[in-house]
Amino acid sequence: MLTKDEIQQIGDLIDMKLEKKLEPIKLEISHIKTAMKSVATKEDIELQTEKVKSEIQADIRILNANLMKKAQKHTKSINALHEGTGVPGPNTH
Repeated sequence: MLTKDEIQQIGDLIDMKLEKKLEPIKLEISHIKTAMKSVATKEDIELQTEKVKSEIQADIRILNANLMKKAQKHTKSINALHEGTGVPGPNTH
């Protein structure tokens, strides 16, 4: 029969061997955890997408306003030319 000390020594030996086999796995897990810190989460992507979407919508509104201003200026200019030359515009009947 084994003594308490012998059982303890066997347990310690098993722990040492197990720790030795687990060390590369623990190291790999540590590397994976470090790599995962730089990966964007779903929430990060959704937040960034909404931000960019809002910026694009603002840009579209600005471009649309600028386009409308130019169209109005061109319309006024064309109307002035028609009035100045006496040539009727294509949309007047």
